[in-house]
Amino acid sequence: MGWQAVAHRSVVIGMTHEMVAAVLGYPAHYGTVAQLDRLTKWNYDAPTPFQSSVTFHEGRVTEYDPPGNQP
Repeated sequence: MGWQAVAHRSVVIGMTHEMVAAVLGYPAHYGTVAQLDRLTKWNYDAPTPFQSSVTFHEGRVTEYDPPGNQP
């Protein structure tokens, strides 16, 4: 499930912080990896339509809001 999605550069429900970081990298926030791994939401700030976010619960992805498309 998870590592196969990593190989395909996809974020899927159930992934760990480490798996998401392997696909998207860590978000551009200041802090150590351990501090970032304690966050429940990672926001990837970028110009519209490239921003995205990943929500975690108990260390696993529960929601992924991928970059959108311009209208």
